[in-house]
Amino acid sequence: MHIPWGWIKQRPHFIAEYLSKDFDVDVRQRKSNRLNQSHLINKIPQQSQNLKISGYRLISFEKIPFIKRFNLNWINRILFRVSINQLERYDYVWITSPLIYQYISHINTKTKLVYDCMDDFLEFPDVQNNPLIRNKFHNLEKKLISNADIVFCSASHLASVLQKRYDTQRDIYVVNNAITIYEDSDCNSTSNKTVIETIKSFQNPFIYIGTISAWFDFDSVVALLNYNESINVLLFGPVGSSAVPVHNRLHIMGAIEHKSIYEVMKYAKALIMPFKINDLILSVNPVKLYEYIYSGKPVIASRYGETEKFNDYISLYKNSDDFIHFANNIINGKPSKLDETEMKKYALQNTWECRYNNLKQYL
Repeated sequence: MHIPWGWIKQRPHFIAEYLSKDFDVDVRQRKSNRLNQSHLINKIPQQSQNLKISGYRLISFEKIPFIKRFNLNWINRILFRVSINQLERYDYVWITSPLIYQYISHINTKTKLVYDCMDDFLEFPDVQNNPLIRNKFHNLEKKLISNADIVFCSASHLASVLQKRYDTQRDIYVVNNAITIYEDSDCNSTSNKTVIETIKSFQNPFIYIGTISAWFDFDSVVALLNYNESINVLLFGPVGSSAVPVHNRLHIMGAIEHKSIYEVMKYAKALIMPFKINDLILSVNPVKLYEYIYSGKPVIASRYGETEKFNDYISLYKNSDDFIHFANNIINGKPSKLDETEMKKYALQNTWECRYNNLKQYL
């Protein structure tokens, strides 16, 4: 994995857990280089016979001034091989980022290489803004797409982008993101009780759960807050490389453990996914919408190709006026598109178990 296991729970976590039902799985997760580890909230599960989790560390030389133009990646190759050796003993090596390919490209042909692409990595702001990193990612992903035995993508648009960008007609299998339902949400823990009491203290809480970064549509959120003084917007998740505007009814709540999100969503007046539509977002199959729909709460999200499939269950907006209109409908008690039973039924047809059964056929 190219992210720490402790990062907010995402596609690589779920797939690794489900693979361990049928395979012996060793997860190697990239350790965070930050001194402050407060951004890591997803707990490493207890080690089992089928699922073992350990870490490796790399140095981001491309981001260090005065050093980034020197080719020091040989140091990372040594660090990686010291941490992760004897890859040839595995039947499959499964990677989640082109960055990892440079360290495992030496594996023998008997080991099947699987690339699971969950985002358009070349469109992330820190890659876009650094020509050295962008060129490196492009070259690595081109080789990876060519040499992998199996390529999965999380979205149809993303698969099309990869085929066009690298001029290939190879098979790329689309396995969308999904939902996991927790039987025990640990809603009685002290930290959860504190969070719930905080949510209850706000009038009309509109809640977002996920990463907060440059793609977040703060313009529409602030426009809504300025238009309707009865609404508070609560943002749950790590804050990335985006400046968060200051507003007395815009609240940064911090990251929460994934299994707690269903308890948090119970107390929302509405759930929102306000994203700016750019090339990065066009390739995102948003896992949070499956989770939002399962909650049965009113949902407002940006309209683009990957969200159109949810149109029967949520409200999709194109601009700030739409966003305000849908929010006011919710405040004024106008009913959601479908009742809670139908929304739950749809979400349960899109679980990670369903996705895994599909994915397993390709393996």
